[in-house]
Amino acid sequence: SINDHDDEITALAMSTDSQLLVSGSKDCSVRVCSLNIAKKKAHVEHASGGHTDRVQDVGISEDGSRVVSGGSDTMIRVLDVDGWKERVLVGHSGTVKTVKLSCDGILVISGSSDNTIRVWNVDEEKEFIALK
Repeated sequence: SINDHDDEITALAMSTDSQLLVSGSKDCSVRVCSLNIAKKKAHVEHASGGHTDRVQDVGISEDGSRVVSGGSDTMIRVLDVDGWKERVLVGHSGTVKTVKLSCDGILVISGSSDNTIRVWNVDEEKEFIALK
């Protein structure tokens, strides 16, 4: 089923080609589903339970190659759609409220309840800029 979450859905994102749907939940998980709009079908491609607290926001790169999630556990998780490799970005001291990927998926921007905006290089798995 497209909704295998065990609790409320807290965040949604869709790829620009409408082929992938990403959902985040209070159950600490992120689901990536492939969509076939013409046939009105969906299939769960990947489920990640890496967060230890609720997922606050999810996003997907414009090219559909990466998925990002931010949560109440202060973590940012980036998932490569090809191969499902997961990266964890650590630096916020409060709930990550919002996350966005650059068009090419190389940079992530995040906003947190710690009153900072951070820019991350995903490939290097480190913070690039912190704005306070």
